[in-house]
Amino acid sequence: MRYKCCPNCGSRDVSLYGTKNRELIFSDRGKETFKIQKYICNKKCNGGKSFYFSTNIDDIVEPNSNYVKKFKKEAVELYAEALVSTRSSANIMNSENNIHVSHQSIQNWILEMPEHPKAEPMTLSGYYAFDAQWVKTNGKWSFRLLLADIKTELIIRSKTYTEENEKNINKFISKTLINQKKIAITTDLKTEYKPIVEKLGFKH
Repeated sequence: MRYKCCPNCGSRDVSLYGTKNRELIFSDRGKETFKIQKYICNKKCNGGKSFYFSTNIDDIVEPNSNYVKKFKKEAVELYAEALVSTRSSANIMNSENNIHVSHQSIQNWILEMPEHPKAEPMTLSGYYAFDAQWVKTNGKWSFRLLLADIKTELIIRSKTYTEENEKNINKFISKTLINQKKIAITTDLKTEYKPIVEKLGFKH
């Protein structure tokens, strides 16, 4: 069977040549192993030798990296937006999915960016409003969690999850308000929110 085209010479005279395992690390799913299709160019365009190549997944992950681009982006954003060190960013990312990323890796990702993000000071009042909303994306329903500062009326952060459960709410609030004042969080009348909020150290 013939598939794709050769990235070396452009020929479509290529054949399947087995698969290879590639371990990728996601922020929401942890480690997963994928089978990546390999090919061989039948034109022997590599100086008279066969040229081998694999399905290109560079839009998902950089070559020779296990961490997908979205994971790297979220780790850098956590450092820049939550006012935490690279070491704290690594600890938070690791605790959520039983993975291990070093603070040095996050530091390297920051330095790789065209403009190195810097944590901008953000002082919040300590009084927050939490809300969960149904949203429909690509025909599928999910929950958008939102936190706002009551006194400044600033929307601090919003994030979409497939499920509204204690784990996701706890993760969302604790990550968003790390290193911030903890006084009170108001919610709607849903009784499930009260124990979550109080467990995190806020009045409800």
